[in-house]
This record gives sequence, structure tokens and C-alpha cells, in this order.
Amino acid sequence: MKNIFITACYEVDKMYSFGETNYLDYKQLTNLCTNSFLKNLKDPTEVRILEGQKEHFHELFKELYWEVQNIYFANQPCNILFVDSDTLCLKPIEIFGKWDKFAMFNSAEEHRLSYFNPICLQLVQNLKPWMMANIRYYPSGLPMSFWDVGDDLAYSWVNEWAYDAIIYNKMFHAQDIKNFDDFIQPHLNFQVDGIPEAISYETIRDASVLHCHATRGTKMAIAKMKRAQQITDTFK
Repeated sequence: MKNIFITACYEVDKMYSFGETNYLDYKQLTNLCTNSFLKNLKDPTEVRILEGQKEHFHELFKELYWEVQNIYFANQPCNILFVDSDTLCLKPIEIFGKWDKFAMFNSAEEHRLSYFNPICLQLVQNLKPWMMANIRYYPSGLPMSFWDVGDDLAYSWVNEWAYDAIIYNKMFHAQDIKNFDDFIQPHLNFQVDGIPEAISYETIRDASVLHCHATRGTKMAIAKMKRAQQITDTFK
């Protein structure tokens, strides 16, 4: 069984951001991310860093949806863990083979309510809990009906920020999950907002994986990752 770890580093002309971002910073984020998962993720057999150039972030997210799907079908049987490049793995984790359904690991209801487009507002109405889509696990054996849900939405792409998160939440909820507690594991996708200096041992001691929000600024995300790693190494 192949266990494929995937992240992405694209050069995007028009990238959504609340702060300053640039491609060289994203390359540094990608290196920090990849190295941390190679150190702590159990049993990866292959690493892929998806790269390219896009004019707009909508094109990037659309391509990532199809690229991950293509890798999945071209390598069956396989499990895939996809993580955004502003994600850092601090402690040993085991994900491959632990879930038999498509999984995301933390919820954030406020994001479900942040859309403005009427189509998006209609799509998100019943998607509770709303799962954070920056880390996604695709186990082997997902049925075609699962992919059909995502494909239908991807073919009708709406150019609104985080439309891809709607797709992944629709796919997640289409699995008829009985117990969401089996998936909501905040330590596997711990959200780190605010300034790097706010990170301390107390704030991240229960976290195994951090999401450092590069849309707040890539240099700030790099600083968060480095500070969190230094704190973790100090208290080992």
C-alpha cells in the first residue's frame, strides 16, 4: 500500500491574503512543512510537492482538486495525506490507515458563515460541523459516489475564496458519518492565529500539527513555524 504525502508550492500572481505574501516565502514554508512531516509522520512511502504557476488563486485551488484526484486513481491502492504548506508537524503522528473515510480533523463554524456569494450560502447551509480543509486524508477505497459529489461542484466552480472548502465539506458529509468525534481531532490541525510572540509552550503543548495561516502574511507564518518548532524542541 502506498502512503503518499502531498503538499503544494505554486507561484500565484493574485493570491488572496490579509498580509504581505511572496513566492520565495511560500517555498520556505513548503520546506519547513515537508521536513516536519517527514520527521514525524508515520509510514509515508512517497512525497510529492505539486508545483506550477497560476494567475489567480481560484485556478490554483481548482487544479489542486483535480491533481490530488488524479494521483489517487493513478496509484491505487493508496492512501493520501494532503496538507497546505503553512502547516507544521511538531510531534509523531499516525494517520495512514487510521481512518476508512475521507477525513479532516478540526471544525470551525465561523468559517461556514463567512461566505457572501448566494450560491455558496445555499451550499453551506447544512454542512455542520464545518471542517477545516487545510489537511485532508484520502484513504484507499473511496467509492466513485464520493468523488462524484466533488466533481459536480468542481465543474461548476464559483470564484469565491475558499470555494474548495465547500467542496471538501460536501464530500465529507456525503459519507453519512455517524460519529463526528471520530474525526474532530484538534491536535491534528491546531489553528495558530495572532502574532508569533503569542506562541508559548502553554498555547501549543497539546498540538501535534499547527496551521499557521499564511494568508495573514507569509513572513508571519514562517516566524510562527520557527518559533513553535524551537519551543517544541526545547521542551522535549
